[in-house]
Amino acid sequence: MPPVFGRNNKPHPYDKAIAEWLTLPNAGYRAMARNLMHDHRVSEAREKVFDEFAANMARRRGSSAFAGNPPTGAELQNAIEDYFEEKVRTRDLPHYVYRAINLNNLIVGDGSVSSRGHQSAYPPSRDVKLVRVLDLSGLGTVFHWARRKNMWRKLLARFPNCPPWTKLPDEAITSWLDKKLERRSEWQIEEFIASVLKILDEYRQDQAFQPTWATTWSAFEPHVEQGPDRWLQVLGMMKRSPRWVMPLRYKVREAGTIARPTQLDADWYAYHFPSPPQTPLAMGGHPMDLGSPKAAQLLPEYIHKQIGHKIDHWIDSGKKIGKTTQAVTANLADMRRAHHELLVSRHGPDVLGWMPDPN
Repeated sequence: MPPVFGRNNKPHPYDKAIAEWLTLPNAGYRAMARNLMHDHRVSEAREKVFDEFAANMARRRGSSAFAGNPPTGAELQNAIEDYFEEKVRTRDLPHYVYRAINLNNLIVGDGSVSSRGHQSAYPPSRDVKLVRVLDLSGLGTVFHWARRKNMWRKLLARFPNCPPWTKLPDEAITSWLDKKLERRSEWQIEEFIASVLKILDEYRQDQAFQPTWATTWSAFEPHVEQGPDRWLQVLGMMKRSPRWVMPLRYKVREAGTIARPTQLDADWYAYHFPSPPQTPLAMGGHPMDLGSPKAAQLLPEYIHKQIGHKIDHWIDSGKKIGKTTQAVTANLADMRRAHHELLVSRHGPDVLGWMPDPN
């Protein structure tokens, strides 16, 4: 049977679910099967915590999966989604910052390789600049929350309304942002963005939304002038166009604890690709470039908790903001194959011993 989380423990309770996913025509399920098979970054301690959580959730649904019976594909998918929502997304202290279960992935912060004096890891200096790309069109929940606050009622007076039990389409938010950002002066745009960042900071103090995904500014900078579609592509962010996005630049010291991501930190997201054991921990992971033609460079990939962004973080990124226009044309299997080839090219043939087949 295949490995699970890079460990060859036979038999494994996930074997049945993984085998099921590998037979499906949907490339996303096959990708998730490969990711769970080979994501060595998930420690045994974290796997145990995940299994205990999954067993409790299954028990609530009247199932004995993860507690005596192996889960079906659907049950394992539910467990991944539930775990992410409850133990990562909505926690002030998401599981990836815990030393007891994620010490092997901590790069900067308490208990990390930098604090342990691990000389071979060469963690980034706390003055190194990071960058994340903020998806403004994906902030519907945040704007809906803020419009109830007196301070933001004027700004959000024309923000589209919807019943609280429904999700506002991103297209409606993009249309509202068009009116705020198109044919506006530089001062008006800066004022609007400053307000959005203040709203985000207030929201994070009320509602956790983890994690933040980032790369280094030095790796991202060559793509800045290529525009918003490329910003998302190089960071592996599969988003429907059109949408407004902008980069934010800040220092490692502002981010707090920085970790190498795992699939458990990425939800049910098939466009995530585990980094091989040959990748130095200090680089974190490697986002899968979604552009075509295929990429020639690997970027580092990190996660950290939410932080309060200042307008200076946008100004320091060159005051860049834009609306995407392109649809992703390459299919998932082809993108994974190209990324796998790039990993082999960068880190050597031992990558094939870790993951022989990306699909």
